[in-house]
Amino acid sequence: MEGKQAGIFRLFIIIIFFCCSIFFLNNNKKNLTTATHIDICNVKGDAGTHLSLDRVYQDISSLFYTHDVDLIIKTVGQFKYNFAYDLVEKMASDTDIPLSHEEKIKIISAMVAHYACPKRSINYDFFDLFLKYPDLTIYTSPLLSLARSKHADLIGMFIAWGKDRQKMYNKTGLLAGYAEQAFTQAVKEDDPLAVETLFSKKVRLAPQVASYLLWYIVEKGKESAMIGLLVDHAQADVNYTHHGKTLLVEAVERNNIHAVRTLLDKGAVVDRVIDENKGTALTIAMKCNYEGIEQLLREYGD
Repeated sequence: MEGKQAGIFRLFIIIIFFCCSIFFLNNNKKNLTTATHIDICNVKGDAGTHLSLDRVYQDISSLFYTHDVDLIIKTVGQFKYNFAYDLVEKMASDTDIPLSHEEKIKIISAMVAHYACPKRSINYDFFDLFLKYPDLTIYTSPLLSLARSKHADLIGMFIAWGKDRQKMYNKTGLLAGYAEQAFTQAVKEDDPLAVETLFSKKVRLAPQVASYLLWYIVEKGKESAMIGLLVDHAQADVNYTHHGKTLLVEAVERNNIHAVRTLLDKGAVVDRVIDENKGTALTIAMKCNYEGIEQLLREYGD
């Protein structure tokens, strides 16, 4: 019996030793890979125009498989501006590398921050990649990516860039399109913090778009805090109607007391009737036995 226990104990020790060995081997391998790429750039960084873009791109390409955006930025950021820009543009246009569009957008935005200087053309060059390679922004908003990053202060620069490019290329609605995309994506992904950040950085949203987003929030049961943000900062219509009913009626029908409370706090009309067959929000709450909502509506209706 003791011999069997000793054997199990030895097996347990061997397994622990094996697991620890694998962990340290993988960790050291990652550190070695990181150090190697950074060291390559430190050696080559001063060479400037003598560097081969394709060769360096090939040297750092293994980093793309790590999806470590911060490491990629740190590596590319050691080169002089023009060479770094060429590397990032090559990443943006390369459809064969494993980087997602969102990761590429993060890299572009971070490089703006890294090379930011009083020369406006330098700051705008990287943002121009969004116009040059529009596929990058089809599903991912660059404005939202900035709002969620440590570079949110660059949103002001992005707005200035957008205004400049609207005028230069006669692209009416360029900024409005980016703003609508950012807010829509943030709402769909239930991110009130990003919505608040966008508004705090003076990103504007058309009232009609904001009103439609209100409906989406109520219909899909999204975070009700975004209702107040859209009403306060984008003049969204709290009495917006869609499909023959008001926002308040939609919230009541979905038994969403948080949305009902927020809509009422922001001025929703309690007794407004759109469909005579349905009646008021209170009537619907009573029919559905939503007692909490019924009481709330009576308080605001008095």
